[in-house]
Amino acid sequence: MTIIWGVAEWLKYLDSLETEGPLRSRVTLVPNPRGAHTLRREGASAGKLGALAGTYFLPVVAGALGVLESAGITCRSGEEGKRASRLIGLFGEALNLAYFPLDLLRETPGWEDAFGRTIGDLEAAGLRPSDLPSQDTSTRLGDVRVVWAALDALARDSWTRGRILCEAAAALEKSPSLWPYDGPVLAAVGSEMTEA
Repeated sequence: MTIIWGVAEWLKYLDSLETEGPLRSRVTLVPNPRGAHTLRREGASAGKLGALAGTYFLPVVAGALGVLESAGITCRSGEEGKRASRLIGLFGEALNLAYFPLDLLRETPGWEDAFGRTIGDLEAAGLRPSDLPSQDTSTRLGDVRVVWAALDALARDSWTRGRILCEAAAALEKSPSLWPYDGPVLAAVGSEMTEA
């Protein structure tokens, strides 16, 4: 593993990546499109056009969606923006909760945000509802499992960033040939990256 601390080092390392064939082809995974723009701008400003030629700047989630598509898994990103309203709707249903009174969740503002953040943090840590203890049904964690499973069922193929990354990583572990992009890969990781 190589740790690169700045754009100049990144450009130097990118330029040294071995590529095959007459046209250079390599991938740089970036946290988001803004990160890709920054790297392109800095590379052009530094006059390192050779390092940029043939480099595909791929946002991490877009790469993960490409892997899932290769695996035949259909999903859409963007569930984070829908989660709070889905939770409000779920709290109006007859959920089988043991710890939290449904009236409290329905009548006290903010519970949708609290559950949403908790579930988001668990997803970012690489967990799924099935990873939570199933025998722990009388505590808060048991209720989180119940709500999270119901939320996933309601969302169907609308997934969060954390779930997309975890599912793609699991698919790649089973079959690395699912990676649909050509050339060596260099990942530019930012401080906002999670375990997922």
